[in-house]
Amino acid sequence: MLDSESGYSRYEMEELTLGEWLLGCAVRAFVQRQAGAAVRAKQHAMNVAVANARWRRQHPTRWELALRRLLREAGFRGQRYERMFGRYSVDAYIPSHRIAFEADGHWIHEVKRESGEQEARDAYLMTEHDVLAVIHLTKEDLRPFLTS
Repeated sequence: MLDSESGYSRYEMEELTLGEWLLGCAVRAFVQRQAGAAVRAKQHAMNVAVANARWRRQHPTRWELALRRLLREAGFRGQRYERMFGRYSVDAYIPSHRIAFEADGHWIHEVKRESGEQEARDAYLMTEHDVLAVIHLTKEDLRPFLTS
């Protein structure tokens, strides 16, 4: 029979000194708190990513609006544009073709491209989420689809 507080059997508790027993309880409590903190931190990061994607979906940039117009004119009507894949989001995703689109009009995309983060994210999308391709469209690609 295990002691519910310490996790030791009654036989093991008879062999332990009080100090060893208290130390074991303290170590287990610390490990459980640390594991809980890691889970909470991971959940918080996911909540932040989802909230950011929701805000971006409601407040698209002019380049994302141009991308949506391009896709509508190409015949992809009624698509839900912003899509989350784990902690990453893409500007548009066509599920029937498994293709993701990114409007690289903002300066942050240039920073991500230079740091290699963009390539790592694209590889993650293709390996973990079965996306066939991630197409990055620049300002020059999207300029004809800007609305005035």
